[in-house]
Amino acid sequence: MLNHFMAELDCEMPEAILKLDRTHIPAGEKVTGSFLFWREIVERTDNAIDIEFVRRAQIQDEVIEQKLEEFRTETFFLDEESQTVKIPFSYQLPQWLPVSTHAIRYYLRPKLPAVSECDTQWDELAGLHALIVQPNADQTRLFHALSELGFQEKLDSRGWNGIAQQFHFTSGKRFASDIHELTILFQADKNTAHVQLILDQAEPVRFALSEDQDLYAVFLKTLHL
Repeated sequence: MLNHFMAELDCEMPEAILKLDRTHIPAGEKVTGSFLFWREIVERTDNAIDIEFVRRAQIQDEVIEQKLEEFRTETFFLDEESQTVKIPFSYQLPQWLPVSTHAIRYYLRPKLPAVSECDTQWDELAGLHALIVQPNADQTRLFHALSELGFQEKLDSRGWNGIAQQFHFTSGKRFASDIHELTILFQADKNTAHVQLILDQAEPVRFALSEDQDLYAVFLKTLHL
């Protein structure tokens, strides 16, 4: 489809094809895969391609695009008989990212050399292959503990205002409690991640996350269950 579109513009830029080993990847884990390019694109590079890790998010009526990081593919070598080049890559996702939703999307965008006079059109379309960022290991442990306590994540959860992502939960009937709804925010710095619990008509509760933490017991104590 993109080839036909570029041909109508009298352009000769072919599309890139991305193959991910996994499309759903928890934050903090490694993304691996490969790009497939036509030979004439990569002949103009220095045997590696720079890749941008990009987030596009809709906040109210505005769509905001942000380049989060940039990395290089592995070195590749051209086969004189092949018209396409497969370039592998690996990239460690940041540990703390807003997880993917219908309004938050992540892409890998190759920075390609100019080939024709249609660079503007190609730059806007090239390499925007979405990948799904899931909760990281700490978030998954915490959500599992809440599930064991009977809490269920609400359908309107995971909204992001550009600063913090909110996870909304509703309580079940397993424990007698005045808590009917619970909102969780994660705040991370270089060494520690903190959890903020916003409860029904109560002061927020904040605690630090650690790997050896019994989150089930923490919630029992914190929520007075």
